[in-house]
Amino acid sequence: MLNQRRLAREWLVLLLGSVLVAALAVQGELTRKLDLSQLDLASSLASREPAPDIAIVGIDERSLARIGPWPWPRETHARLIDNLRKAGANVVLYDVLFIEPGAPEGDALLAEAIARHGKVVLPFSFLPVENRTEGIAPEYPLPALVDAAAATGHIGVVPDSDGAVRRFMLSVISEGQTFTHFVPAALTLADGKERKTALPPEGQWPVVPFNPPGSYTVIPAYSVLDGSVPAGLLKGRTIIVGATAAGMGDRHPAPSGGIGLMPGVELQANLLDALRAGRLIRE
Repeated sequence: MLNQRRLAREWLVLLLGSVLVAALAVQGELTRKLDLSQLDLASSLASREPAPDIAIVGIDERSLARIGPWPWPRETHARLIDNLRKAGANVVLYDVLFIEPGAPEGDALLAEAIARHGKVVLPFSFLPVENRTEGIAPEYPLPALVDAAAATGHIGVVPDSDGAVRRFMLSVISEGQTFTHFVPAALTLADGKERKTALPPEGQWPVVPFNPPGSYTVIPAYSVLDGSVPAGLLKGRTIIVGATAAGMGDRHPAPSGGIGLMPGVELQANLLDALRAGRLIRE
């Protein structure tokens, strides 16, 4: 009888201890951190050599020093797009928001350059729905630019609880409308053939297996603008244009052999590469 009581007390202590440990683990998000570390391990195993036909045209510190401080005039963006076209660049994902109107002549020149290229994808963002406590509405670029663009897509990201970006909002449904992300919107233009990419619904966005920072060719924007970049670096490539300068703020923590900061355009390059190759990771 004594041994039975002692055994019962020991099991009770073990039970209470287990409950306490489990509660502390949940409270401290230890289980979630373990999940995220396992996702990062799976991502590292799924990574591969970056696609050689993807390149980044970076708005970097050198370009800001040579061309001028941000924001650049619309004429500058028009010249950059025209130079990409002349060099034979394929699809251009232009990761710059053109929400506010600029000088009318500059806006017109930019719209003309986008239309001339024929394969420029522009991003848009979301705003809260007016006079509502919930819901979002798209904030598109200027109408003339939307009309000239081959496609548009949103640029939302979904940081995990540790602040790192592992996945993207590939498709968002609001007010009965479906809004596709910037990168899968560009896939429909590849090779001149319409591609249909099955996108998971909200809440089931897969994880991107990020390559280490610096994996994709980065070409400074100033070298495209002044024509000093060899045309062979641009011809036939899918180009993502966007900020790489640290001072422009478009940097996010991302797991790639450890959590490190990565420019938004490099995140987009990784997503594009993984989507095309079918390497996204499902939880």
